[in-house]
Amino acid sequence: MSAASAVTSPALRALAALAAAMVALLGLARDAHSQVAPARTEFDGLAVVASVDEAFDAASHAASHAASDAGRTIEVGAPITVRLRLEGAAAARATIETPRTLGDFDVLSVTQPVRTADGVHEATIVLTTLDAGERTPPPLPLRWLVDGAVVRGEAALPAITVASLVGDEFDPAGFRDIAGEIAPPSTGPPWTILAAVALL
Repeated sequence: MSAASAVTSPALRALAALAAAMVALLGLARDAHSQVAPARTEFDGLAVVASVDEAFDAASHAASHAASDAGRTIEVGAPITVRLRLEGAAAARATIETPRTLGDFDVLSVTQPVRTADGVHEATIVLTTLDAGERTPPPLPLRWLVDGAVVRGEAALPAITVASLVGDEFDPAGFRDIAGEIAPPSTGPPWTILAAVALL
């Protein structure tokens, strides 16, 4: 083995190890960025944890688009499933109210809480929006029974980042504005010529 190859081999191994470490760090940063922190609301005898159901949205996104980032990017107009986990003594007597809109979000569907195998109650609400950016829907109204009396409250929902379909490369300055009104071509007789002939 020559001296040049002896020097190059450890250098290549070190460079490959550094590249692998950078790829791993980028993957962790991407996963951390893509995760949405759940929102927890505490009531008397009831706790509600709301989180974006990434697995559901990844499947729905991949069905309509070729998802390069495991489908975690939520695009404008795509359905956004928010899973609600209800805990506490009043969870079995809770009902989610069904508004048609929540701020900038339209409510597509709401399922009422159902008891799961681990003893908690879960519900889902499906939202959609045409506005891009990071947005937090207004709190979700719900009601439950406490000693036979109806109690109302609002459960906080997590912040949702919606990606634009246009992308960052869109530059409005590169597009020509719409021109003003265009008059339709005249189809009647030339009145100016007829008026001149009549005056003569």
